[in-house]
Amino acid sequence: MKKNYILRNDLAIQNKKYKKINKYLINNIEVEQYGYKDFSFADIIFNNLESNSNKNDLKQALKKEIKYFLKKYNLNNKTSCLVVGLGNKNVISDALGTQVCNNIVATGYFGFLNINNYRDVYVYIPGTTKESGMEAFKGVNALVKELKPDFLIIVDSLVCSHIRYLNSVIQVTDMGITPGSGLANYNEEISLNTLGVPTFVVGVATATFASTIIRDVMNVKKSHISFKDGYDFLVVSHNIDILIKNLSKVISESINEVLNNFKTF
Repeated sequence: MKKNYILRNDLAIQNKKYKKINKYLINNIEVEQYGYKDFSFADIIFNNLESNSNKNDLKQALKKEIKYFLKKYNLNNKTSCLVVGLGNKNVISDALGTQVCNNIVATGYFGFLNINNYRDVYVYIPGTTKESGMEAFKGVNALVKELKPDFLIIVDSLVCSHIRYLNSVIQVTDMGITPGSGLANYNEEISLNTLGVPTFVVGVATATFASTIIRDVMNVKKSHISFKDGYDFLVVSHNIDILIKNLSKVISESINEVLNNFKTF
């Protein structure tokens, strides 16, 4: 039995609906900015994270884009933030959000210690639905109502539909996210529309499908490919553990530095 597979994608750089509005370079790091309706996207493209100079350039680009979104919504250094790490900590390609959050400096309790020079930052890792018994949105929504943060930063692993972008693009957007949508496992959207507060998403395409690789190798232009049922698989790179470790460090350090100027030495 044959089944049609839609080539799934979470990246603005591959979505023809989005309009490219700007492009710039920071040494070897390329940044492409897109617009869609009232929302913005920045795709930060890099080749490798083997050198410290590349990591530093990537951090500079990511910090610049996060600051852009804070400015877009008039969020000054007195506003509070909830950082959410989506994903499954037990599946390394899906553990980006959890690993980033493990390194975010939470300052929400500083006020109780009479330390008042820092932005309030809260950290939440929802885990999987199987672990918690509920979708990520429900936990996030409950915390938003209780903590009343001024904005959210969501970190998650994404899916791309071209191997060119696998493990080589960090995307930042204010459009929000539907957890699991890249795998056709749709959950409730986490966004400004559903929560009522600005919601920024930082994601990296850490996985793709076998059908994507076959399409790229055979130079097939169609967005649907037919396979025998059960023959399509989610694919990650052989060194995904090292990549997730490096990317989580770059992202967490960027967020810490933007939110409260915490430097890592």
